[in-house]
Amino acid sequence: MSVVSDCPQRDERKGWMGDSGLSLQPTHYNYAMGAFYTAWAANIRDAQTWTGDAHPVGSVPDTVPHTFGSYPSDPAWGTAYPGVVHSTWRMLGDLRIAADHYPNLQLYVDFMMTRVNSTGIGKLYQSYGDWCPPGPKPPDHYTSGVAFLVDLQRMVELATALGKPADASAYASLRASLIAEFNAAWLGNGGIYGNQNKDGLQTANAAALGIGAVGAGDAAAVAAALTADVVTGHGSHWSVGIIGMRFLHAALTDIGAANVALDTLLQTSYPSYGYWFSGADETAATTLWELPDAPSEGPGMNSRNHHMFASVGGWLYEDLAGIDQVRRFDSNFDAADPSQVAFRHAVLMPRVTAHPSLPTASATYRSVSGPFSITWRNANATTSGATCAADAPENAPVALSCPAGGVFQAVDFASFGTPSGNCGAFAKGACDAANTTAVVSAACLGKNACSIDVSTQLFGDPCYGTSKHFDASLTCSGANATLIIAIEAAVPANARATVRLPIPAAVPPVAVTVREGSAVIFSGGAFVPGTAGVYGAAARANDVPRGWYTIDVEVGAGTYSLSATR
Repeated sequence: MSVVSDCPQRDERKGWMGDSGLSLQPTHYNYAMGAFYTAWAANIRDAQTWTGDAHPVGSVPDTVPHTFGSYPSDPAWGTAYPGVVHSTWRMLGDLRIAADHYPNLQLYVDFMMTRVNSTGIGKLYQSYGDWCPPGPKPPDHYTSGVAFLVDLQRMVELATALGKPADASAYASLRASLIAEFNAAWLGNGGIYGNQNKDGLQTANAAALGIGAVGAGDAAAVAAALTADVVTGHGSHWSVGIIGMRFLHAALTDIGAANVALDTLLQTSYPSYGYWFSGADETAATTLWELPDAPSEGPGMNSRNHHMFASVGGWLYEDLAGIDQVRRFDSNFDAADPSQVAFRHAVLMPRVTAHPSLPTASATYRSVSGPFSITWRNANATTSGATCAADAPENAPVALSCPAGGVFQAVDFASFGTPSGNCGAFAKGACDAANTTAVVSAACLGKNACSIDVSTQLFGDPCYGTSKHFDASLTCSGANATLIIAIEAAVPANARATVRLPIPAAVPPVAVTVREGSAVIFSGGAFVPGTAGVYGAAARANDVPRGWYTIDVEVGAGTYSLSATR
């Protein structure tokens, strides 16, 4: 309850730093982590050594409190300390934790530099490397170098946010020189990082891309090598350990291989997440495992409730669903701008919108600035799926919309209470608000999109003291077959957002029309003003996956129904 534990059901339960650092993204998206991570950062600082201790000044252990593992930590484990501080600032806007721990983070970097100066970044010390891959892994020194380069980038940003430009410049200069040394040590022929026998190629290349180490002249070769290894080398399966998993899917997405990234998550054969969850009887997972082949390891390997492979959850929120902020290597990113943290200015951009097996996706994130929600669908989405809400919980808004050009023609089913069934086969329960159909009709009919506030304030309370939910199915008419992408987005009162509609590069901006509801807001390559809440719309070609550009729509607080057609 007080440390970021490993398996809670067996006789270890240690505060492993590696697990903590790798789970930062999905943990922030799924839980309110401010108080917990503030306490956890203090625990790590308490474990950091000082002058006179038995261990090098500034170092941290593999576990906090230190009861197991190495001291000093493997760099890919120790990175949890700057990671916890940095992520709490970025996700929650808490600059106090950055100011409080900055001197200790400087001590940690100073300690790491004593090791770099001793061996070079290409031979940086290690203990574990890319833990538990299903096949060969890159040299363990490799992931240590990756971790330290990530830490230096975090220090650049924290120093900038704290108003320490001289420190930021010094850390940026140090990082640039070490990236050059890193590439000299590890980049080989054919765009392959690590060993030239291709050990751990997925982890090595994905990590190099993820930390921004790949130069422009090598980018195409590295991207091709990574994609080929996933698709051809491993039959669209991942072959990474816990560190490689942190980088793999985002790296594939950024190089224009988002479909390949999703393909690895749709597999049910070994190795895959689907393999874990599709097993028979007691071999089927109900939690994440430490080992990709846990059943074959026998009952002694009972590490089957372990969050170290959970990092892909960050990709599900940020890339697949599309809830994010300005990214760290985006040309617009400015760590000194307080609007770029705590989701005060969100960037809502789905990046996996052309996969034939995924016509639609949705997500909600309850940020400290308020709840954001997004639902997107592409031209493959069915009308019934776009106009159906199933088991929407009480006290949460539900957004419904038709494909571009369509309007709601009829309410086929609507019930607030205890309805049952699923889209296409709903039935009213004993608890049912009699006015539901009338309320939904008034809110939606004749419109391209509408929002329903699922609450007793709107529908009344048909059964006091009972947990209620909302089901509805509506019919659309006049759908436009030229839909590229449609996004429903809710932006809270304390925030604003850039909604980025991904457009294939083969479709020129002058051929794209963007609507908010039925109002045209972008046409002929230019913004069309006059729609409430929409402040701008422009085509953007930078900082997006290769093969795409975006129409960026600037919006304030509110609920929006955006569609791009050609």
